[in-house]
Formats: sequence, structure tokens, C-alpha cells
Amino acid sequence: MSTISSSCLFINSNLQNFLQAVTPIVNHNNVTEVEANHESRNGRMKLQDIWRMYDEWSYYGVGVPVLLESGENVVQYYAPLLSAIQIFMKKPTSTSSNEENGFVALQYDSSSDDDATAKSNNGFCKDNLYVNFFETCSPYLRMPFSDKILELAESYPGLLSFYINDIAPASWMSIAWYPIYQMPQKIIVSKDLETCFLTYHTLSNSFKAYNNEEEVESTENRQVLDLSPFGLTTYKMLGDVWNCHQDDDEKIQDFESAASSWLSQLNIHQHDYNFFTQ
Repeated sequence: MSTISSSCLFINSNLQNFLQAVTPIVNHNNVTEVEANHESRNGRMKLQDIWRMYDEWSYYGVGVPVLLESGENVVQYYAPLLSAIQIFMKKPTSTSSNEENGFVALQYDSSSDDDATAKSNNGFCKDNLYVNFFETCSPYLRMPFSDKILELAESYPGLLSFYINDIAPASWMSIAWYPIYQMPQKIIVSKDLETCFLTYHTLSNSFKAYNNEEEVESTENRQVLDLSPFGLTTYKMLGDVWNCHQDDDEKIQDFESAASSWLSQLNIHQHDYNFFTQ
């Protein structure tokens, strides 16, 4: 399981602890072993290297230090469930190449057209869309994150073989984080610990280039991919546990605005987002 330093409880707010805990850092030290060759050491990371960061979290949860209003310190564990993913390719490929890489069909979508739509936007036409998945079933019926990726990879093997540099900046995913247990376990669970989160992450190095070119260049030189959320929304946020610091409210509003703007920009209706914000 993930280990959490007790010092985090006092340095950061609960919201900051959550954001740090759910941010996987992919670097040259944890790329896929079979691909630890000259190419991967030079930034040729694969999408598979991202998914591997979620393996342990999928089955045991990720621990988030939380300071309750009562003054108690607990570690709340959250399970990640894939809510949505869209992967656009930088360049369209030929039909034969498409078939070899799982480009046979354009969509893998468990929802109806009314629930999830993806139209051409930002210069990435629909023909470059490799995977378009939006989950709609109950959280209780969903597979763990890693298992869902493997299921999708049966139809889209590129999810395991594509290099990150080959996908377009518009590629992204959304993860729903549901509370599963806390340590130490409590007989009466605080309602503050029932909060669920929906986070949004880019899957392309190029995305941050629009915000800070120097940061991206430094990141690529250090062969690190930071998947910190660029958007977020919540469900059942009660009390002041998650906005106990002065700027937490503003951060949450900024994250919610970013998530809403992103979905509007891509002209998408996401089932989980609609549920979380109803």
C-alpha cells in the first residue's frame, strides 16, 4: 500500500493532500521494464507506463491524510474508477496500420449518443479519435481502473503500445474517486469522509506547453510526466474538512470551472460530471 508521511497532515490542507495523493508521477525509473531501452530513457514513455501507476491504487486504494474538524488525524483511502477517456492521435494513419493498432472502430462507448458526444474541436478531427469511452453504469458495478483499461485494450491495443509523444494534446481522462475505508477505522464514519471526487487529467506532454513552455521543457529533460489534475468536481462535500484553508474554496471553484470549460470546449456531456454537479 501507499505510505503517507505524518508530516503531510500539518504542512498541507486536506485538499492539497488529496491532490498530491492522486497525482501519479511517471519517470524513467518506473517505465515498463520490457521497454527500458534507449528509446524509453529518452522520453519515449508509453501509455502503459501511466496505467501501471494505478495498479496498486486500483485494488488497495490511495491514502489521503485528513485532519477532521474534531482534531483527529485519519488516512482516508479512495478507489479510482475510470469515468471517461478520449485519446486523439497526432496524425491519422492508413487503414492497414489502423487495423494493426486497434484503430478498427472509432468508438468504445457504453453510453447512448445523448449521454456522450465527441465532435471535432481544437483542430483534432473526429477521424483522429482513437478511443472515446464514457462510463454510465453504477459505481458499484464498475471494474477497478486497471481492469477497465485492460478490457478496453482488448479492442484498442494501442492503449498499451502507443507512445505518449504520439498522442495529441487534446487526449485526456477523467477518474472518479470513491471512499472505501479509513485508517484507523472508525465505528462512526464522519460524513466529511463520504466526499467523492471527479478529477481530470491530460495524457499528453504537449498540453502544458500552452501554459508554461519552460516547465514542459524541464519536465521532458528530466523524463517526468506529472499527471496532476487540471479540473475537479465533488459530490457530497459536507462541512469544512476539504476547504479548511483560506484558498481552498477558490481552488475548488477554479478546478470546477476548468472542468466545465473543458467539457464545453469539446462539446461533451459526461454522465459522471452531470451526476456530481446535479
